[in-house]
Amino acid sequence: MSPSYLTAFLSAMLLAAPALVRASPLQSPPNPLLQRGSYSGQMTWIGPTTGAYTSCGAVYDDSSMYVAVDPSLLQCSGESGTSMTITCNGKTVQATAIDKCMGCASDHIDVATAVYEACGFSTSDGGSQTSGISWSF
Repeated sequence: MSPSYLTAFLSAMLLAAPALVRASPLQSPPNPLLQRGSYSGQMTWIGPTTGAYTSCGAVYDDSSMYVAVDPSLLQCSGESGTSMTITCNGKTVQATAIDKCMGCASDHIDVATAVYEACGFSTSDGGSQTSGISWSF
């Protein structure tokens, strides 16, 4: 091989090398929770929601332990949701954050019927706000 062909060949290989070794970026699994931690404040009952879609694409069922949280705390990742522990009315309740509550700050959660009742509250009062609630992710 003559020196000019060798130089051309090596130049072509150097130009093509980045394309040959380019790998796909690693995809990290979705993390629906943006800010882990403990929070406290108030809880409200969402109201009858069976069949309604959450902002994350899941479907509500009043008998499920679903919660809507401050939008800055949750990134939608489909229907998987994020497990959380709620302490309310002297009880500890396990639930799943699956929705963004557009009217909630980080000190406020909206809960489905099953969560509200598991805390010992009655929906017959219209789901009035309750304070002294804490939760963690």
